[in-house]
Amino acid sequence: MTRKELAAELRVSVDTVRTLEVQGKLPKPVYLTPRLPRYDRQAVEAALGVVQTDADARYADEVAERIARAARRPRGGKRARRQEP
Repeated sequence: MTRKELAAELRVSVDTVRTLEVQGKLPKPVYLTPRLPRYDRQAVEAALGVVQTDADARYADEVAERIARAARRPRGGKRARRQEP
């Protein structure tokens, strides 16, 4: 599956998928060409664990939401506002 497909399935952004990959929480993709990464569905499911019950599904959704919120959180100081002339 593509990064975009994986991001949609996990309900996170493509950047979050890249971050999770760098952190080692997701397996590295297989590159079909230098710019064409693909993820193995079974490897992703094994890395994230298979959801067995509704409680597991709710917990997985909560974790995915926390990951997404953390990825959206701004880092560093305040951004300088651009002033109109």
